[in-house]
Amino acid sequence: MAQNITLLGASYSAVPAVTLPKTGGGTASFTDVTDTTAAASDVASGKYFYTAAGVRTQGTASGGGGSVQFDTKTVTASNYPVSLQFTSMKGEPKAFVVRLNTSVSSSGSTTYYYIVEIAAFGTTTHGNCFRIGSTRQVNSITSGYSWSYSGTTLTITSSAASRSASPGAFYSGSYELLYAY
Repeated sequence: MAQNITLLGASYSAVPAVTLPKTGGGTASFTDVTDTTAAASDVASGKYFYTAAGVRTQGTASGGGGSVQFDTKTVTASNYPVSLQFTSMKGEPKAFVVRLNTSVSSSGSTTYYYIVEIAAFGTTTHGNCFRIGSTRQVNSITSGYSWSYSGTTLTITSSAASRSASPGAFYSGSYELLYAY
């Protein structure tokens, strides 16, 4: 924002800041802050900002000054489930990525689909499943996965009835969740 000012009888338009000489040497800068829209809850705790009225104010927000925080969780799947649950979460996820942390055994000729990665942002969910059997490949899947959050538990579900159908089941192994809340 800028202001119209008069200095020593001269008028100046749209001045956003001024630098003035200080007694004893050096300069002091003054910036117009009347267009500030931040509130204490928008600024990180322990950090300072100036309100639109020019008042120096300390922020109160946790998590680095924004409303997004990150955390990780790990869960071990067994018996090739079609859903995973991550419990004791710190908040409802705004976005997340789940990755398999275990190597997939690809021996044998029976075709199975194992979920190796799922990512979600809002209601958009995307996954990758590893198809093993006579053909080994990674399939990119854009549908067939869903998730829900209740209390402190995130549940991620595949629409497959078993590991024998796409989009696959979770492999028996460790999965790590990185989420923003």
